[in-house]
Amino acid sequence: MHLELNRISKRYGYQWILRDLDLEISSGSILGINGLNGSGKSTLIKIISGFLSPSDGMIIHSIDNKKINIADVYKSVSWVAPYLSLTDNYTIEEMYNIQAKFKRMKTESFLEFIDVIDLAEHQLKYIKDFSSGMQQRLQLGLAILSDTPLLLLDEPTSFLDSNAISWYHTLLQKHINGRTVVIASNDSGDLEECNESVDVLNFK
Repeated sequence: MHLELNRISKRYGYQWILRDLDLEISSGSILGINGLNGSGKSTLIKIISGFLSPSDGMIIHSIDNKKINIADVYKSVSWVAPYLSLTDNYTIEEMYNIQAKFKRMKTESFLEFIDVIDLAEHQLKYIKDFSSGMQQRLQLGLAILSDTPLLLLDEPTSFLDSNAISWYHTLLQKHINGRTVVIASNDSGDLEECNESVDVLNFK
């Protein structure tokens, strides 16, 4: 997916979070968004996802030079963020089956999926009984293993231990080719796959 952000600005009340951000994200590129906590990284991710409208400016999503209506962008996006929650009273299999109804999955079956995310011993538990790290692993698995042209990762390792972080990077590197990926984080380790970056503090 190709993205064009033209003079994007966002404010809440009288406070400007972003101002006059121009950015082109080429199809297949991996962009890192960095900046301090509260600087506007998540706001920019939400605008790119189509979930949040800018106060000023315009964003254009396109695939093979065909513009996508903003209301349909969600069909082509996978998104992970600490503020996005899973359904507490579902099991992993129920979450997977719902995801597979809306997104084509890179795994052939639920059994393959749960093996890849290494949570097979917890498959009968409800998600509300998972640790924050297990929930993060599930979110990452659902997003990275969805066959979507745009992958958005906001603070992707925020709840992961060192072993899970290694797992995440391995999974991402395996399924990153051909996708446009945007990673927002103030942790340099999260941005190691990125081939370009933008600092939101430059757009205040």
